[in-house]
Amino acid sequence: MANASALRKSSNPFLAGNLAPVDVETTAFDLQVTGKLPDELTGRYLRNGPNPIGEVNPDSYHWFLGSGMVHGIRINDGKAEWYRNRWVRDRNVAKNLGEQAPPSDWPADHAQFASNTNVIGHAGATWALVEGGSPPIEMNYELETVRVSNFANTLPQAFSAHPKRDPRTGELHVMAYWWGWGNQVQYLVVGVDGKVRRTVDIALPGGPMMHDCAITEKYVLIFDLPCLFNLKLAMSGRSFPYIWNADYTARVGLLPREGVAADIKWVEINSCYIFHPLNAYDAPDGTVVLDAARHEKMFDVEQRGPNEGFPTLDR
Repeated sequence: MANASALRKSSNPFLAGNLAPVDVETTAFDLQVTGKLPDELTGRYLRNGPNPIGEVNPDSYHWFLGSGMVHGIRINDGKAEWYRNRWVRDRNVAKNLGEQAPPSDWPADHAQFASNTNVIGHAGATWALVEGGSPPIEMNYELETVRVSNFANTLPQAFSAHPKRDPRTGELHVMAYWWGWGNQVQYLVVGVDGKVRRTVDIALPGGPMMHDCAITEKYVLIFDLPCLFNLKLAMSGRSFPYIWNADYTARVGLLPREGVAADIKWVEINSCYIFHPLNAYDAPDGTVVLDAARHEKMFDVEQRGPNEGFPTLDR
């Protein structure tokens, strides 16, 4: 396993300080509470993040590629009943821990890498998620890995780390990308039953890293931005072959929620990168308003993680 104490002083900022990996799994009960937890608050508070297992090279390690680790606190009746942290068992994690790989709904050669970015609840299950081509991994209530899922044989290939839940329908809206599709992304809708009910393939001029999306009552917003898959970097062995391309036109697409690719309205914007929107809505005059954290560029100079200056909150 990675030596966490040594890495806290790593030359790689994404292996140091608060981002240094935790090298043990812990279970603790009846946690001490400072202050008071509301009696009405019941459930789990979970987070997922990159936590490399095994030896890593600080010079080449990219923050997005560390093994997933989910941390959780169970709160009930004014008490913090338990804390536990668990690596999300993909093939690599299982191998490093000397365990069998988890059951998988996919063929053995299907893309699978660290589900290290988000953890959500949907259709009665807990899901560890990542973007870029790897499928969702189901976990149980105690954060043990259950299986690598294809949503009951309805997920075509890739998923996203950041699906957007419609508060009215409970459905998840997803923009998925995978380098193997070439210059294409895929919009998916996952029903409350945990099955994909709708897909739309969307051709693009390049292969962007599409970290998130936004939804309004009428539209899904598509962020086609200048951080692109680079085949030469991939063939050279770069572990994360996405890089800034200043010549690529930044734009946002408006896809009607039940529309097809031909219905998309594309709006060019000033060059930037957006990891996360904060809000989006349909204005009375027919326009769409988007609030987002805007980065001037991404993976231009710094190739180990997102560190190209401070973002701004833009509308």
